[in-house]
Amino acid sequence: MVLHRRVDWRAAVGGVDRCRASPRAKYVVFFAFDDLWESIDMSDAWHPQTLLAYGMNGDALPPPHGAPVRLRVPRQLGYKSLKYLTQITVVDSVKDIGQGLGSISPELGYRGTRNLGGPEGPPLRV
Repeated sequence: MVLHRRVDWRAAVGGVDRCRASPRAKYVVFFAFDDLWESIDMSDAWHPQTLLAYGMNGDALPPPHGAPVRLRVPRQLGYKSLKYLTQITVVDSVKDIGQGLGSISPELGYRGTRNLGGPEGPPLRV
């Protein structure tokens, strides 16, 4: 049996709107304390379910859950919900960040939907 508990997030709303990003901007890149980084496109950044959470269940966000701030992107796979944010950058391309793949995850060997048997191919065999 899996127990799912409802979490009440305290979060910044409309952060991307308030930063006055250039109309050329296509991605928001999030960097974390542990040198991980992820990007999401502007439509995901503007989506009302995307949150920059700084609190949880009426308290400050605890370290195991990503304090001081974490990204929550419930419409994406879990690895996109990056914890321990230190920097947020709005860019028109991710080609000059890391290896230009849009995320550190593929640089570390994660191949996205292939792991799920998605359109990119069969599941990985380990």
